[in-house]
Amino acid sequence: ADGQLGGIISNESKCVENSPILKTVSGSVSRKILTRRLGNKTDVVFALLGYLATRKTVPSKMPVCISELQHITMKDTQHLADGLLYLLKNEITEEDAIQRFITTYPSMGKLQREHDIFQETLEKVSKKIVSDQQKWAKVRLFVAAGISFVDVISDVLMFFEFYGQGKKAFAYGTIGCVGINLLFQSIVTFFQNKAKPLKRQLREQLYVLTFSKPGVDAWRVASNSEHEEGQMINARQEFTIDKTLELVTEALPGTIIQLAALLETGTNTSKIAVFSFLFCVVTASFSSSTMSYDWDTSKEQRNRAPWFYGYVPDRAKAKAKVFFSLYFLASFNLICRSFACVLLAMRGGLALVVAVLGSELGLFYLVKILRGDLRYWLPIYGFLGWFVAIMMRWIIKLVGDWTGVVQFRHPNEVGGAYFSFSLMLTVVMGIYAALGYEKPKEVGEGVSPLEESTVVTVMVGACVGMVVSYTVFLCNIKRNYLATFISVTTSNDYLIGEFQRNTEDETKCEVFNTNKVKWKKIENEVKEWLNASLPVWLEEQPEWLDEQKVGV
Repeated sequence: ADGQLGGIISNESKCVENSPILKTVSGSVSRKILTRRLGNKTDVVFALLGYLATRKTVPSKMPVCISELQHITMKDTQHLADGLLYLLKNEITEEDAIQRFITTYPSMGKLQREHDIFQETLEKVSKKIVSDQQKWAKVRLFVAAGISFVDVISDVLMFFEFYGQGKKAFAYGTIGCVGINLLFQSIVTFFQNKAKPLKRQLREQLYVLTFSKPGVDAWRVASNSEHEEGQMINARQEFTIDKTLELVTEALPGTIIQLAALLETGTNTSKIAVFSFLFCVVTASFSSSTMSYDWDTSKEQRNRAPWFYGYVPDRAKAKAKVFFSLYFLASFNLICRSFACVLLAMRGGLALVVAVLGSELGLFYLVKILRGDLRYWLPIYGFLGWFVAIMMRWIIKLVGDWTGVVQFRHPNEVGGAYFSFSLMLTVVMGIYAALGYEKPKEVGEGVSPLEESTVVTVMVGACVGMVVSYTVFLCNIKRNYLATFISVTTSNDYLIGEFQRNTEDETKCEVFNTNKVKWKKIENEVKEWLNASLPVWLEEQPEWLDEQKVGV
């Protein structure tokens, strides 16, 4: 049997299906069978592949297995399979995971030395496992893209309905949001492909104008497209920026416009208007929850900042609870905020809305100024640097306040404590606006305004939904990440801490991709490290030291 191991591994799919060991793995077994030694290396491979195919969960800690190859039991192969699954989740590439798997477990190292094809088999199986695990992520990406496309169609339909009803302000406002979104996406696309040939630039702009850009972005992220030479950012970052711009320029203002129209007509609202409003909420909420979920489950981010990324648990049911709690938090948050703004506008006009939102934004800027944290982390300086800082702080806070993007609790953005504080402010604003609502006495023909009791009931329901969703979310994430939701760490302290905590030169070099004003306190420490390391890098030429880093 040992002599046929190479042939068996080469055709592992067919062989494993007919293996008596696999039947043992997939069925219920006694303790005696689990502790029985496997007869030969072929059985070890069968058992390992069988467990990899049938394990449903990934362990939170890496299992230990010190048994020698000739003493491996069924229980040992369970630990080995769990160990490989754990490494596949935590290492950046499948190759890194397998290499560490072989070096960590002595029995697997011996099997690889005796049969070179063993590592190749593990790579094939691992890619299949990772592909299966990523199906849900890919589905979410394409659903987000599809929802964005349908949202645009609903906005166009609402434009014609508003225009036909003589509500030209609502009509132009709705179609204007679509146009502004396209403009900003076109600008991002231009700078992203500025160094590319004209043909590529025109093709990318065509994706924007035909509303297919979200689908193209989703495909690139799902297929793990590499960061192309000449492009400013990678596919995931471009997808995130495009979705954020969609939220700011189309989904959020579109929700407010359509909600205002609904309240104006009251109970005589058309079905298409209700559908379009709900679809605006669905679009914004799905974009928000997907953004937060995908950033946290990214292996690259979890390796780079494990103290911040990793709150999504390993078990499938817990993952689902976290994702749907993120979704409903975003939904109720958006309904509460937009409803409050419309009610405030009905009560005191646009001036009252500007006063309330302006006061909240002013408080945020004041906190940032007092803590010396107003500058943004991007390495942009001078007048342009201050302009970008003020605009980025405003955009990030706007999206975070209205859709509850949990990713923005990062110290580089809003911060954990202020993120939670903003959720509380949303509830207070909503209750205040609802209690101050009075049913209009003079209304136009065909208009039936909502009763005060109805408005209060809807607002209280949205606020309770927010609180419940956030509570469910916090109860289902990993406990050691709860501190990140009340953290008062500034961006300056975070960047300094990242440089001092990391021991890998490649990771420490990330400090040069940030604003040097943020880490001015340790400038001398950075210089000393660079002066000591640079001669070594130039001599050894590590792979990560590319032309871009040398230029920086």
